[in-house]
Amino acid sequence: MLNRMASHRDRKRRRVALTICAVFVVSSGLVASLVQPLVTEAAWMDAEVAQAHFSAGTLPAPNSLACQTQAGGLLGTDKAHVSWNTSASLPPGAKYEIVMQKVGGAAGTLPLQTERQITVVPGLLDSLLGLVLNLLSPPAEYSVKVSVVYPGTQWRSMPSTPQSVRYTGALLGLLGGFQCLS
Repeated sequence: MLNRMASHRDRKRRRVALTICAVFVVSSGLVASLVQPLVTEAAWMDAEVAQAHFSAGTLPAPNSLACQTQAGGLLGTDKAHVSWNTSASLPPGAKYEIVMQKVGGAAGTLPLQTERQITVVPGLLDSLLGLVLNLLSPPAEYSVKVSVVYPGTQWRSMPSTPQSVRYTGALLGLLGGFQCLS
């Protein structure tokens, strides 16, 4: 009988232990679901700083285009000498692109250059626009525009205000050649 009583006590103890464990697990789950976690702040001692530098640039358009007619002499043709000013803040390597266009006609672009001037002569337009200017050529007006470009990029300034030049053939205008307009 003692054996039976011991066995009964052991079962009772086990049931009580399992009940206590079950109550503990359920109450822990309830408490965990009801309690909101607290927000904490990290205790950093050093302030972290991030910096960046950004700058944007533009290429300024050439300005103050000036034109001067150079007489060609007794048998020569007149030439139009066009020059311009630019900002001193151009990046190293910037070049000038010169576009010449016959008013109401074709346009052509000269090879990039670093000089701030160009002399307009008949041979220049022959190769640039495929025009053959000769003694019998009718008078025609051309515009000269200059832009600053940065080779190897898409950087390009706005074009300058156009400078107009006029070509007159030698038979129609005495000595003929190019004269500056305006």
